[in-house]
Amino acid sequence: MLKNYFEFIAKNNFDLGLQMGRAFKRQSGERLKRQKREGNWKIRVRRAEKFLGITEKYFPHLVQELRGYALGAKIKFADLWAASLEDELDAEKCTTMIANGGRLIAHSEDFPRAENDIAIVKKNIGNLTILEIYYFNTLGGNAVSINSNGYVVATNSLYSGDRQMGVPKNVVSRWLSETANPKKDFLRLKKIRRASAYNYNFIDLKGNIFNLETTAKKAAFTSPGSPFAHTNHYLSALKKYEAYKKTSSFRRYDCAKRHLAKKMTLQKIKYALGDISEGPRRSIRNKETVGNIIIDLETRAAYIWLLRESKKSFVKFNLDFTK
Repeated sequence: MLKNYFEFIAKNNFDLGLQMGRAFKRQSGERLKRQKREGNWKIRVRRAEKFLGITEKYFPHLVQELRGYALGAKIKFADLWAASLEDELDAEKCTTMIANGGRLIAHSEDFPRAENDIAIVKKNIGNLTILEIYYFNTLGGNAVSINSNGYVVATNSLYSGDRQMGVPKNVVSRWLSETANPKKDFLRLKKIRRASAYNYNFIDLKGNIFNLETTAKKAAFTSPGSPFAHTNHYLSALKKYEAYKKTSSFRRYDCAKRHLAKKMTLQKIKYALGDISEGPRRSIRNKETVGNIIIDLETRAAYIWLLRESKKSFVKFNLDFTK
C-alpha cells in the first residue's frame, strides 16, 4: 500500500472537509506557504473572493466542504478558497489514453512543482464513493478518479480566450467527478456560468467513452471510439477557440496515438506512460509528471504510481465499490 493513501467516511460535505483538513493539516500548511510565495497573495485572495458568490449559488455544499477543510486545517477560509482555485493556473496538465474497447484507461498526471502536493484519497459521502489522485488544498476531482456510480473521470487542462467571472473550473471538476450521467450533467453544465476551461474524459464500466471539452462559454460533448487519447488542446469543433501556445500537448498527443492499439496489455500501457522519447518537457513522462494511474475495468482494479514514492512500482487498488 502507498504511504500517501487515505480513506474518509463522512456524513456530509462539511464533515468530509473537516476530516480531510485535520488529516492534511501539515501538508496543507506547507502547500499554502509555497502558494503564497508564487505571487502577490493579497491580490489573489481579493480576486478569488469575486468567484465565491456565484459558486455558492450553484454549489453551496462544496463551499461548505471547503469551510470544513479550513476549520480542520486551521487555515483562514479566504486563503484556502484562493488556494483551491490554484489561481486558474495555466499549467500543461496531463495525458489520457484509452484502449481495449474503453476498458483500459491510463492517465499521466502532470503539475509543476507538485511532487509532494498529492495523495491517493478514497472518500465516502453517503452512498457515494470516489477513489482519486488528490491535490491538497482543493476540492479534488481535478485530476483522475473513479466513482461508485461506475464512471472514470480523467481531467485535462485546456486553454481558450473567453474567460469570464463564473464558477471556477476546479469546482466544476469536483462536481463532475461525482457524475452518474455525463450527458445529463453536460446539459446542466451549459446553464452554469463558468470561469474557464477543462476537458473531461468519462468512461463507464462497459467501456463507453464520453468526451466533454469546454471553454468558459461553450461546451462540446462527443462519444469517441477506442482507442482514444487526449492532452491539452481541443479536438472537437471548439478548435477555433484554441489559445494553447506551446508544442508539448501536440507532441504528447502524437506519441500517445502511436502507442495506442485496439488491444493492449497492462505492460504495454505502462510502457506508454513511461515514454520519454520527446525529451524532459514534451514527453508523456516529463519533468512535471507527479503520478500515473491505470484503471482496468475488466478486472475492476486500479494501478497507481506516485513520484513521491518512486521506489515503489505501481500499487494495485481493488475497485469493488463500483456498481
